[in-house]
Amino acid sequence: MLDHRRKVHAREILRFFRHCLQEGGTLEIDGLGILEQNADGSLVLTPFAKPKVFLAYVEEDLPHARRIFEKLKQRGCDPWLDKEKLLPGQNWPRRIEAAISVADYFVALFSRRSVSKRGQFQAELRYALDCVKRQPLDHAFFIPIRLEDCRLPAAIADSIHYVDLFPDWNQGFERLWQTVTSRGSATSSPDACESLRHFWPAELAPDTLRKPSGLRPPPSASPAPRPSGEKPRRKSDPNV
Repeated sequence: MLDHRRKVHAREILRFFRHCLQEGGTLEIDGLGILEQNADGSLVLTPFAKPKVFLAYVEEDLPHARRIFEKLKQRGCDPWLDKEKLLPGQNWPRRIEAAISVADYFVALFSRRSVSKRGQFQAELRYALDCVKRQPLDHAFFIPIRLEDCRLPAAIADSIHYVDLFPDWNQGFERLWQTVTSRGSATSSPDACESLRHFWPAELAPDTLRKPSGLRPPPSASPAPRPSGEKPRRKSDPNV
């Protein structure tokens, strides 16, 4: 009975959204893009052009996460931080998994506190590593960042190159920024239209749903200079 009521309420909400679109409004779908209706009645989904970056951390490292969040936001990214994005009443475990699934990059902040602490951070790492399997082979989706000198889990250290935010925070951030801006498009997450079709009930679905032919390019930045004395990376190393 409860599931039936939830389905009825969801359909009522979607009917309201459809009415708003028909009246000329737009609908922003978190993690996907902007949905609007053309004059011919077709719906067009414009994917977000900003790279989506999910930030994973433990509570003790929240100040570091906020600093990175603000810096990425200033540079033109769409960073995701639970303290900023989660709304009251949301099912936060599912919301976090959804945010990781549509992210272009998963940034994990490691410290002596996080590597040994049980809880949500470890769950997010495991879920993100599972998402890596669905990414293109040449895409650096999982980006480990060390906030201080600490040992990374073997499953990560053995296969993924990391970046340090110490002793020079700005230099470390520029290395991260190189990876975030290394791609030609910010749409590596699952196809936005397909995701929307799963979201929209068949009986309320529009006749046509398509993406626009052109997308704005993501923000760009000049490559950060290589620190003096740093050895060249092997060809097999990721672009972090």
